[in-house]
Amino acid sequence: SSSLRCMGIKQHKHPVLAIAVSPDGDSFASGGQDKAVYVYGGLASGEFRVIKPLKMKAYVNALAFHPSGDKLLVGLSDKTLKMVHLKDGAMDALKG
Repeated sequence: SSSLRCMGIKQHKHPVLAIAVSPDGDSFASGGQDKAVYVYGGLASGEFRVIKPLKMKAYVNALAFHPSGDKLLVGLSDKTLKMVHLKDGAMDALKG
């Protein structure tokens, strides 16, 4: 986690369990035991900034960007999956 702090990830209050990079390589997301997901932008310019903070109801165990880059799949410790629409923060629960 010290390498994450070097990259500018300071928002999480508990361990980070998942990181994903967007298909265009300019954004990334982190999630963890604080039940939060942070989406960062500015990788290409080197100016990291939080562009979307999201609260979840369970630990975040997995993250993956949709190939279009406009949605984020979030896997939670309560065995649920959420598809987050990054433009407005709307979440769809996915069922198997």
